[in-house]
Amino acid sequence: MKLPRVAIVGRPNVGKSTLFNRILGWRKSIVTDIAGTTRDRTQDVAEWDGENFLLIDTGGIVPDADSELEELITHQALIGVENADLVLFVVDGREGVLPTDEDIRDILLRYSKPYVVVVNKMEDKIKDENLAEFYILGEDVIGVSAEHGQNIGTLLDRVLELIKKCGLKGKEELEEELKIAIVGRVNVGKSTYLNAVVGYSRSVVSEVAGTTRDVVDEIIKTPYGIVRLLDTAGIRKKPKSSIEFYGIRRAQKAIYRADVVLFMLDATEGVVSQDLRIAGLIQEAAKPAVAVFNKWDLTDRDDATVNKLRDEFRSRCYFLSYLPLFFVSAKDRVRVFKPIAKAFEVYEKAKQRVRTADFNTFLQDIMFGFPMPSKGKRRLKVLYGTQVATLPPRFVIFVNHLDLVQQNLINYIEQRIREVWDFEGVPVLLSFRQRKR
Repeated sequence: MKLPRVAIVGRPNVGKSTLFNRILGWRKSIVTDIAGTTRDRTQDVAEWDGENFLLIDTGGIVPDADSELEELITHQALIGVENADLVLFVVDGREGVLPTDEDIRDILLRYSKPYVVVVNKMEDKIKDENLAEFYILGEDVIGVSAEHGQNIGTLLDRVLELIKKCGLKGKEELEEELKIAIVGRVNVGKSTYLNAVVGYSRSVVSEVAGTTRDVVDEIIKTPYGIVRLLDTAGIRKKPKSSIEFYGIRRAQKAIYRADVVLFMLDATEGVVSQDLRIAGLIQEAAKPAVAVFNKWDLTDRDDATVNKLRDEFRSRCYFLSYLPLFFVSAKDRVRVFKPIAKAFEVYEKAKQRVRTADFNTFLQDIMFGFPMPSKGKRRLKVLYGTQVATLPPRFVIFVNHLDLVQQNLINYIEQRIREVWDFEGVPVLLSFRQRKR
């Protein structure tokens, strides 16, 4: 189902992201006093009075942009307007109507989309006489304070009225989707990959490292099912600013929010130390994952390169050695959908449940001949086990002496589980308990 799309636009630093977060009811977009903090379009499903709609936060529109990055951000915001059913045009009530606001009004009029002028930062001055000057920007004007939540209900009531007036509905069941978080260090090509999969410029792509700050969501239909792609800020060891710090925090949260993680690396550089830190975050979150080496177009593109990168990944990221590996060129859109298809397979494997009887037969077979550790007269015995959870699969194994369980036994059992049941791309969690007498 296609939900009604409501885009929030305006010049930089008028409180668009604050309004976005207020309507959602949680801090999804990064909010600072620095103009231009938001760069990409960020979106999520909002709900009001039983109705759902897709709310889109955009970067500040700069009609006379004097830098390439400002042009890219403005372009992304205008794509949001073009795809929207309704626009919330946010202006600053403290500053009044500025020439830039009038320029943006003229741009909106060219799109012929219904829009509401949202006069933000009004606090206790939400009265008609204080809004008079803003009617030059449009016929529909509502004063709010996004920071303090004042008059937000009135604004949302008007949003629903206009949605219904446009003949749109937001009550239908939301379709089930697979959430895939694209994570990796700075400048490995995550946003370029998202744009390649979506088929158009969805994220701002720049040679400037750290361009992406918020988590950028995009929902697409694929032959394998509906996907919500989460493009995240690049993760680096020491953030260079508070904005970057919050972007990295959101990237880490996106890993936990995702159903499957797409771990992106740079094929021209191989596995570097920062990749290991991100690999550790994926392991810690215990998420199904797929590893992707991007920038394949910049390598020799031969079997020797494949084998070298594969061996390096298996060696350095040994704790994620069960991940399937892909080699893609996001720039040339080569093999970009193969990791998406594999993500669906991996997610289904993570939902597998092994019958208890089969698992105990398996334990008996693999323990035969294995050199069990002992201490004095005590000798370790694996008694029985069962699977207690899925997503990811978790097994509990009961033993007679818990203190005798060693890491080589844990590794051995996990390895044999993977040989018998196909858990490619899926973490297998083992817990050991001592049987009570």
